[in-house]
Amino acid sequence: MAKGLAPAIVAEMSGRAWTGTAVTDVATQWAGETGLKASGKCPFGQLPLLEVPARGKMPAQNIGQSVAICNYIARIAKRKSGLEGDGSQEYAVSQMLMAEGEDLYNALQKNQTTAFVKEYGKDGKVTKEESKKWWTEAAKNQIAMLDKLVSSTEGSAFTKGGTSTGELYLFAMLHQMKLVKADILDDAKALLAWYDATKANAIVAKVLNGESAIGEFKQYFMDH
Repeated sequence: MAKGLAPAIVAEMSGRAWTGTAVTDVATQWAGETGLKASGKCPFGQLPLLEVPARGKMPAQNIGQSVAICNYIARIAKRKSGLEGDGSQEYAVSQMLMAEGEDLYNALQKNQTTAFVKEYGKDGKVTKEESKKWWTEAAKNQIAMLDKLVSSTEGSAFTKGGTSTGELYLFAMLHQMKLVKADILDDAKALLAWYDATKANAIVAKVLNGESAIGEFKQYFMDH
């Protein structure tokens, strides 16, 4: 999952045809002389990567960084997708939520072990005690602010459509947090209701169930 889940959900929501390949074997598909990293396709030497084929006079393009990928897909998506929101205010809300999703992801990288880094206090991870403190304090504070924000809207989502790029991006990060701490949203009733509704969305569920073009996602953040 990591940074790959959000672009997959946004791509599926866009209404555009797309194909995807999940890296399931890091040693062969990513690393090594024939791996994707050595190919030079990834602008910053990391995943995810969006390969856009040439179209007419437009040359082919490789796009890195998940935020840029999601915003690009939203820009070329079918209008009924609702990815960019309805008007400038909803667009601003979407971008704000995307930035919040990035903050949560960066904090997770520091405070939570993963499928690859399985010990606290190593490879940039904090100690287990510091991790527990983050989950109970800083993470909870961010969730409380998100709960307050979604509670202030007229509907049950951050935007009228509920499927803006930022909402989907935020969902992808909160979903990964819930896979580690299942009760992390329990005290944020409005946010939890929004999360549950987004998870139940048929297009989102298709990606989570491994039925989209990219197939099954492996859990990245884990408790060891």
